[in-house]
Amino acid sequence: MTIPSASGETLRQRVRFERLVTELSAGFINVPTAAFDRTILRALRHIVEGLGVDRSTLTQYFPESGEFIFTHCWVVDGLPPTPKALADRQTFAELATQSLLSVPLAVGGTVVGALSLGAVNTQQRWPNALIPRVWLLGEVFANAVNTLDLEAIILGGGVSNIPLWYDHVPAIMTPCIFGIPNRRVPIIRATLGDSAGVLGAAFLALREMKLMEF
Repeated sequence: MTIPSASGETLRQRVRFERLVTELSAGFINVPTAAFDRTILRALRHIVEGLGVDRSTLTQYFPESGEFIFTHCWVVDGLPPTPKALADRQTFAELATQSLLSVPLAVGGTVVGALSLGAVNTQQRWPNALIPRVWLLGEVFANAVNTLDLEAIILGGGVSNIPLWYDHVPAIMTPCIFGIPNRRVPIIRATLGDSAGVLGAAFLALREMKLMEF
């Protein structure tokens, strides 16, 4: 579906776009972690096919380095896939991008990535009617990415005393983490350790007896 100017847009085209948004949103509901990457790729494919572009890419933003990194991409047949690399002007030029439209993915005012549409085979002038709709698609992806973009895993209670979590689980978990390959998410023992439950119960008891205010 190629979206023309607002004045030439038909009701059928608007309905098709709304259906695309609905399908993408529904596709991220109750998705198992192991299937999340495939779900994102399927969503990017629907965008390419539905909007008539050559490439659709998803990048994640890493505030530590201030960089956007490609994580997922779908391209039309005959084009090379986007590498999982730095998303900058040079990379887009190397991909022979003729026209590019990117919108930030934000959650609660914090940028977590970007959604980009690219035209490779021909230059494309992005219609005004398309831009707010890509923003809407960006919101769908932002909410989905935010659910699995972990910074750390914190263990409390008695289970935090088991060395297995720190010695063996990270190596098994790393290949399954969403985003950049081999990105490590630390497993951290909670400061209160196995005392957290006891202290929590004590605080609740003191509050119920009105001996402490929270």
